[in-house]
This record gives sequence, C-alpha cells and structure tokens, in this order.
Amino acid sequence: MILPDKLIQKAKSELKNWNQTSLSVLELSHRSAEYLSIHNKLLNDLRMLFNIPKNYQVMLMQGGATLQYSAVPMNLLNKNETAGYIVTGKYSQQAYEEAKKFCDPKIIALGEVPREDITYIFYVDNEMADGIQINQLSHCDDKIVVCDMTSSFGSKIINVEKFGCIFASLQYNLGIPGLCIVIIKDELIGQSDRTIPSMADYQLMKKNNSIYNTIPCYNVYITGLLTEYLLEIGLQQVEQEQLNKAKLIYDFIDKNQEQFSCHCSHINLRSNNSIVFYSNSDLHITNLFDSDIMIVEGNKITIQITIHTTIQKLEQVCQQLIL
Repeated sequence: MILPDKLIQKAKSELKNWNQTSLSVLELSHRSAEYLSIHNKLLNDLRMLFNIPKNYQVMLMQGGATLQYSAVPMNLLNKNETAGYIVTGKYSQQAYEEAKKFCDPKIIALGEVPREDITYIFYVDNEMADGIQINQLSHCDDKIVVCDMTSSFGSKIINVEKFGCIFASLQYNLGIPGLCIVIIKDELIGQSDRTIPSMADYQLMKKNNSIYNTIPCYNVYITGLLTEYLLEIGLQQVEQEQLNKAKLIYDFIDKNQEQFSCHCSHINLRSNNSIVFYSNSDLHITNLFDSDIMIVEGNKITIQITIHTTIQKLEQVCQQLIL
C-alpha cells in the first residue's frame, strides 16, 4: 500500500522516541501502560470513525482475513448448522473452501433468497483479483450477514448494524500487513458448541481486550495514525474521492474501447477499489509506468485504488497505457 507522506514522516520522527518515552513503539511491552494508551485509543477511534454501536465488539486480531475464513464458521456455527456463501471471485471461493472443514456450506447466487436452514450469509465486499464489488445485498434482512471488507475498509461509510460480523485485513487502506480488525455483534460471541483454537476464539479475544498474546504493537500504532487521519477528513469525503478516482479509470477504459475491455460487464458490480480490465493487444511491460498500484499479468491489468492513491498518479498510469 501507499501511505500518506505526512504519516510516514510522523512515524519516522517518532521511531526512536515515542511520546517522549525515549523508546520506540517497536520496543514497548504489549502490556505496558504506554502501549495500552495506543491500543485503547485506536479501538475508540475506530468506533467513532465507523459509528460502531455499543452492542458490537471491536477486536484486533492476527492471521489476516485467511484466519477469519476459519474463525467465522467456528465461532458462529454449532456443529449441526450450516452457512451460505456468495462466491464472486478468488477470496470468497477461498472462504467457501475453508468453511467446508467445519460445515456443509451452500453456495448462494447474488440476489437469491437464502434457505431457511442457513445460519449466516458470507460475502466478500470487494474481490481484488476480479474487480467485482457488492454494494448491497437483497433478501438477507432476516439473516446474519458476515462480510470480508479487507480491500474496501476505510474507503466508505458503513452501516454496521446491517452486519453480524465485519472483518478486514488492514494492508490496503488502514494499516500495514499483520493486523486484522473484527467488528462483531456481542450476541454472536460465545454461542458455538465447538472447541475453538485460542487465536481464533472471539470470546477469548473479547475477554482479553485483543491482547491474549503478544500483539504486533507497531501495526496498531500505524493503524492508529491512519484512523486519526481519516477522522480529520471524514468518511463522506473519502468515499466521494474514491468514486471520483474509479470514474476516472472507467471513463478511460470506455474512451479507449478499441484497446481495452472491462472485466466486469455489470456496471453496478464494478469495483471502486480494484479495477480489472484487459488489453486487446500485447502489452510491453518495459514501457509501462513503474507503479505500485498497477499489476500486469499478460494482457490483464489490475489497478488497485486505495484511499491514499492520488488522481494525479492514476492520470499518469492512464497516459502511460496508451503510449
């Protein structure tokens, strides 16, 4: 991911001496008062940023979204229960395959009325590898909805009350690899009749304020800086900027249809976070703009738009693609 320069400078200035302690955050004990001030502030700031109701827990976990693909069925399903999975790409398929280890999951088509025996519905908000984003689910108001928001978390306003559980690995918008945020309704915690490994147990994480084991303190610190940054800007502005950036790329594709075609033909499912399209001719990679936000695989192009990606950077990428 690309971090804002002013945050990198702040982290750099505090690297050897955080808050006049003469210690780096890298050196703080995860159970010290100094670290706990960073930890608890982040949890409170996340509540403010996403307007998280009091009857939801906010937890900091490790293992990325991949661990959550196991943790969700273990925590939310009893041994005789099942769940429904909306499979729209690579990551929802991965979650579905993981769920098979704990239940007999059912694949649900987007827009399909879920079966009566389904305990929760799972989907991935934004499929990075496929350029598909689900902005709204229908026919699910009477079901627990679980969502992997890894690549969109922090880029838009979320109505948390519509979900039973939201989780996001933070390497895209709100952090560096190694930390995962879980937002879950209190009433869903501790209800499973399964034996759950400690690192995946939501009840254990809640009881220990997400510090059951040694937490990656520096990751928490960086996410804290980014959360403060977003609180200053406001999610409404961030969301509008994200829409503007995505529109720039889609307009570019539409204006150059003789050369490029969009992977997702359904306009309402096109991602605002990862835009996948194809070149109708071979791309000469050596001539392409050297960018951390663009992935080229053969004639497939993926442009990853985080909240920190600038319009100017996207314009440069577009100019280079048509040279």
